[in-house]
Amino acid sequence: MTDLLTQEQIDAITDAFAKLADAIRDVIQDLVEKVIKPLVDNLISYFKSFSNSRVKHLAYHAKKYRTRKKNLHRMQKDFIRLLSG
Repeated sequence: MTDLLTQEQIDAITDAFAKLADAIRDVIQDLVEKVIKPLVDNLISYFKSFSNSRVKHLAYHAKKYRTRKKNLHRMQKDFIRLLSG
């Protein structure tokens, strides 16, 4: 049985794929650092700042599950209102 590719050709293809993978990784890393991370940070800061402090405190520190759930739901509704306009 004859080989379709020589070892040099296989090495060249392997190097080309390695360079392509490095380039794709660099592009994705730049995208994450410059676009996605600041977007997520801004959304988190908006989420923390739009509700009043009493609702936030009760949502995270209330004794009863029902109170935590109710206030988390209030925060979610406020966040949706903020996003929708």
